[in-house]
Amino acid sequence: MAFKRTTGSSVRYRSPGMVSIAPDNTMTKTIAFLDNAIEKKQELDLLTAKAGISDKARADYLNTINKKPVDKDTSQFNTAVLGNLNYEADSMFLNDAQKKGLNAIYKAEIFSNASNDIVSKAQVRAADVLVKNPSDPFLIKQEKDKFVSSIKLDQAPPALRNDLTTKVTKIFDLKIVEANQAKIKKEKAIALQNATINFNIETDNTKSLIMDNINVGYNEKTNDISINFGKAKEVSEK
Repeated sequence: MAFKRTTGSSVRYRSPGMVSIAPDNTMTKTIAFLDNAIEKKQELDLLTAKAGISDKARADYLNTINKKPVDKDTSQFNTAVLGNLNYEADSMFLNDAQKKGLNAIYKAEIFSNASNDIVSKAQVRAADVLVKNPSDPFLIKQEKDKFVSSIKLDQAPPALRNDLTTKVTKIFDLKIVEANQAKIKKEKAIALQNATINFNIETDNTKSLIMDNINVGYNEKTNDISINFGKAKEVSEK
Protein backbone atom coordinates (compact mmCIF):
# COMPACT_ATOMS: atom_id res chain seq x y z
CA MET A 1 0.00 0.00 0.00
CA ALA A 2 1.32 3.36 -0.94
CA PHE A 3 2.02 5.97 1.86
CA LYS A 4 -0.18 9.08 1.77
CA ARG A 5 0.86 12.22 3.65
CA THR A 6 -1.78 13.76 5.91
CA THR A 7 -2.59 17.38 5.21
CA GLY A 8 -4.78 20.08 6.74
CA SER A 9 -3.94 19.41 10.41
CA SER A 10 -1.21 20.38 12.91
CA VAL A 11 -0.09 19.60 16.50
CA ARG A 12 0.99 22.24 19.03
CA TYR A 13 3.57 21.41 21.65
CA ARG A 14 3.91 23.09 25.08
CA SER A 15 6.61 22.26 27.58
CA PRO A 16 5.10 21.10 30.87
CA GLY A 17 7.50 23.45 32.78
CA MET A 18 6.30 26.71 31.21
CA VAL A 19 3.49 29.00 32.45
CA SER A 20 1.57 31.66 30.65
CA ILE A 21 3.00 35.15 31.06
CA ALA A 22 -0.06 36.89 29.75
CA PRO A 23 -1.26 39.79 32.00
CA ASP A 24 -3.70 38.74 34.72
CA ASN A 25 -6.05 41.61 35.58
CA THR A 26 -7.20 39.97 38.80
CA MET A 27 -3.64 39.78 40.18
CA THR A 28 -2.89 43.39 39.19
CA LYS A 29 -6.01 44.64 40.91
CA THR A 30 -5.19 42.65 44.03
CA ILE A 31 -1.69 44.11 44.28
CA ALA A 32 -3.02 47.62 43.76
CA PHE A 33 -5.64 47.05 46.46
CA LEU A 34 -3.02 45.83 48.94
CA ASP A 35 -0.70 48.75 48.17
CA ASN A 36 -3.54 51.19 48.74
CA ALA A 37 -4.55 49.48 51.99
CA ILE A 38 -0.98 49.59 53.31
CA GLU A 39 -0.65 53.27 52.39
CA LYS A 40 -3.87 54.11 54.22
CA LYS A 41 -2.74 52.11 57.24
CA GLN A 42 0.57 54.00 57.24
CA GLU A 43 -1.29 57.32 57.18
CA LEU A 44 -3.57 56.26 60.03
CA ASP A 45 -0.72 54.95 62.18
CA LEU A 46 1.30 58.10 61.51
CA LEU A 47 -1.57 60.38 62.53
CA THR A 48 -2.24 58.27 65.63
CA ALA A 49 1.42 58.40 66.64
CA LYS A 50 1.65 62.17 66.15
CA ALA A 51 -1.51 62.71 68.17
CA GLY A 52 -0.13 60.88 71.18
CA ILE A 53 3.56 61.68 70.91
CA SER A 54 3.39 64.80 73.10
CA ASP A 55 1.76 62.95 76.00
CA LYS A 56 4.20 60.07 75.64
CA ALA A 57 7.19 62.43 75.67
CA ARG A 58 5.87 64.15 78.79
CA ALA A 59 5.34 60.83 80.56
CA ASP A 60 8.76 59.51 79.53
CA TYR A 61 10.44 62.76 80.64
CA LEU A 62 8.82 62.69 84.09
CA ASN A 63 9.60 59.01 84.48
CA THR A 64 13.25 59.65 83.59
CA ILE A 65 13.86 62.59 85.94
CA ASN A 66 11.98 60.88 88.76
CA LYS A 67 14.55 58.11 88.62
CA LYS A 68 17.21 60.76 89.22
CA PRO A 69 15.56 63.89 90.67
CA VAL A 70 16.72 67.31 89.61
CA ASP A 71 18.77 69.26 92.14
CA LYS A 72 16.28 71.63 93.78
CA ASP A 73 18.74 74.55 93.60
CA THR A 74 19.88 74.09 90.02
CA SER A 75 18.69 72.75 86.70
CA GLN A 76 20.92 69.69 86.74
CA PHE A 77 19.48 66.36 85.76
CA ASN A 78 20.53 63.31 83.79
CA THR A 79 20.65 64.84 80.33
CA ALA A 80 22.57 61.86 78.98
CA VAL A 81 19.54 59.68 79.70
CA LEU A 82 17.25 62.23 78.06
CA GLY A 83 19.42 62.29 74.96
CA ASN A 84 19.25 58.52 74.70
CA LEU A 85 15.46 58.39 74.76
CA ASN A 86 14.02 57.31 71.44
CA TYR A 87 10.51 56.90 70.09
CA GLU A 88 9.66 53.33 69.19
CA ALA A 89 6.73 53.33 66.79
CA ASP A 90 4.12 50.70 67.61
CA SER A 91 3.40 49.89 64.00
CA MET A 92 4.86 47.45 61.50
CA PHE A 93 3.53 49.48 58.58
CA LEU A 94 5.60 52.65 59.07
CA ASN A 95 8.70 52.94 56.92
CA ASP A 96 12.12 54.06 58.12
CA ALA A 97 11.64 57.67 57.02
CA GLN A 98 8.36 57.93 58.91
CA LYS A 99 9.89 56.39 62.03
CA LYS A 100 12.81 58.79 61.82
CA GLY A 101 10.42 61.72 61.52
CA LEU A 102 8.45 60.60 64.56
CA ASN A 103 11.63 60.23 66.58
CA ALA A 104 12.65 63.78 65.67
CA ILE A 105 9.28 65.09 66.89
CA TYR A 106 9.62 63.02 70.06
CA LYS A 107 13.11 64.36 70.78
CA ALA A 108 11.88 67.93 70.32
CA GLU A 109 9.04 67.27 72.76
CA ILE A 110 11.43 65.75 75.30
CA PHE A 111 13.69 68.80 75.28
CA SER A 112 10.69 71.14 75.26
CA ASN A 113 9.53 69.48 78.49
CA ALA A 114 13.02 69.84 79.92
CA SER A 115 13.13 73.52 78.94
CA ASN A 116 9.75 74.26 80.54
CA ASP A 117 10.80 72.40 83.66
CA ILE A 118 14.02 74.40 83.96
CA VAL A 119 12.20 77.72 83.47
CA SER A 120 9.74 76.74 86.19
CA LYS A 121 12.56 75.86 88.57
CA ALA A 122 14.34 79.11 87.75
CA GLN A 123 11.21 81.07 88.69
CA VAL A 124 10.93 79.26 92.00
CA ARG A 125 14.63 79.61 92.76
CA ALA A 126 14.84 83.30 91.87
CA ALA A 127 11.76 84.13 93.94
CA ASP A 128 13.10 82.18 96.91
CA VAL A 129 16.48 83.91 96.78
CA LEU A 130 14.82 87.34 96.64
CA VAL A 131 12.62 86.55 99.66
CA LYS A 132 15.65 85.49 101.67
CA ASN A 133 17.83 88.34 100.38
CA PRO A 134 15.43 91.19 99.54
CA SER A 135 18.12 93.87 99.30
CA ASP A 136 21.15 91.92 98.05
CA PRO A 137 21.30 92.11 94.25
CA PHE A 138 24.88 90.87 94.27
CA LEU A 139 23.91 87.55 95.87
CA ILE A 140 21.00 87.10 93.46
CA LYS A 141 23.38 87.69 90.56
CA GLN A 142 25.65 84.96 91.94
CA GLU A 143 22.67 82.60 92.10
CA LYS A 144 21.78 83.48 88.51
CA ASP A 145 25.28 82.65 87.29
CA LYS A 146 25.23 79.39 89.23
CA PHE A 147 21.87 78.37 87.82
CA VAL A 148 22.67 79.29 84.21
CA SER A 149 25.96 77.38 84.33
CA SER A 150 24.11 74.31 85.62
CA ILE A 151 21.99 74.04 82.47
CA LYS A 152 23.32 71.01 80.58
CA LEU A 153 21.23 70.43 77.49
CA ASP A 154 24.10 69.76 75.15
CA GLN A 155 22.07 67.42 72.96
CA ALA A 156 19.21 69.89 72.54
CA PRO A 157 19.04 72.12 69.43
CA PRO A 158 21.19 75.29 69.78
CA ALA A 159 18.16 77.53 69.25
CA LEU A 160 16.37 75.91 72.18
CA ARG A 161 19.43 76.22 74.42
CA ASN A 162 19.86 79.90 73.58
CA ASP A 163 16.18 80.63 74.14
CA LEU A 164 16.26 78.80 77.46
CA THR A 165 19.32 80.70 78.67
CA THR A 166 17.68 84.00 77.71
CA LYS A 167 14.50 83.15 79.62
CA VAL A 168 16.36 82.04 82.75
CA THR A 169 18.61 85.10 82.69
CA LYS A 170 15.61 87.42 82.40
CA ILE A 171 13.88 85.73 85.35
CA PHE A 172 16.84 86.39 87.63
CA ASP A 173 17.54 89.86 86.22
CA LEU A 174 14.03 91.00 87.18
CA LYS A 175 14.70 89.88 90.76
CA ILE A 176 18.06 91.66 90.70
CA VAL A 177 16.27 94.90 89.77
CA GLU A 178 13.84 94.44 92.67
CA ALA A 179 16.68 93.77 95.10
CA ASN A 180 18.62 96.75 93.78
CA GLN A 181 15.64 99.04 94.33
CA ALA A 182 15.16 97.66 97.83
CA LYS A 183 18.87 98.14 98.59
CA ILE A 184 18.78 101.77 97.45
CA LYS A 185 15.66 102.40 99.53
CA LYS A 186 17.29 100.79 102.52
CA GLU A 187 20.49 102.80 102.15
CA LYS A 188 18.50 106.01 101.74
CA ALA A 189 16.65 105.27 104.97
CA ILE A 190 19.96 104.70 106.76
CA ALA A 191 21.39 107.90 105.29
CA LEU A 192 18.31 109.83 106.41
CA GLN A 193 18.59 108.43 109.89
CA ASN A 194 22.25 109.46 110.09
CA ALA A 195 21.50 112.91 108.70
CA THR A 196 18.64 113.35 111.16
CA ILE A 197 20.94 112.56 114.06
CA ASN A 198 23.91 114.56 112.79
CA PHE A 199 21.92 117.69 111.93
CA ASN A 200 19.34 117.32 114.70
CA ILE A 201 16.50 117.41 112.17
CA GLU A 202 12.93 116.88 113.27
CA THR A 203 10.46 118.28 110.71
CA ASP A 204 8.99 116.03 108.02
CA ASN A 205 9.46 118.61 105.28
CA THR A 206 13.19 118.73 105.81
CA LYS A 207 13.40 114.94 106.02
CA SER A 208 11.51 114.69 102.73
CA LEU A 209 13.90 117.17 101.13
CA ILE A 210 16.86 115.15 102.28
CA MET A 211 15.34 111.91 100.94
CA ASP A 212 14.73 113.55 97.58
CA ASN A 213 18.34 114.69 97.34
CA ILE A 214 20.12 111.61 98.58
CA ASN A 215 21.82 109.97 95.62
CA VAL A 216 22.63 106.31 96.04
CA GLY A 217 24.90 104.57 93.56
CA TYR A 218 25.31 100.81 93.26
CA ASN A 219 28.22 98.98 91.65
CA GLU A 220 27.05 95.54 90.52
CA LYS A 221 30.59 94.21 90.14
CA THR A 222 31.82 95.15 93.61
CA ASN A 223 28.46 95.33 95.42
CA ASP A 224 29.52 98.74 96.76
CA ILE A 225 27.08 101.50 97.66
CA SER A 226 27.97 105.18 97.27
CA ILE A 227 25.86 107.88 98.92
CA ASN A 228 25.89 111.59 98.04
CA PHE A 229 23.71 114.14 99.75
CA GLY A 230 24.06 116.85 97.15
CA LYS A 231 22.62 120.13 98.39
CA ALA A 232 20.52 118.40 101.03
CA LYS A 233 23.54 118.25 103.32
CA GLU A 234 23.46 122.02 103.67
CA VAL A 235 19.84 122.07 104.82
CA SER A 236 19.44 123.31 108.39
CA GLU A 237 16.48 123.09 110.68
CA LYS A 238 14.31 126.21 110.81
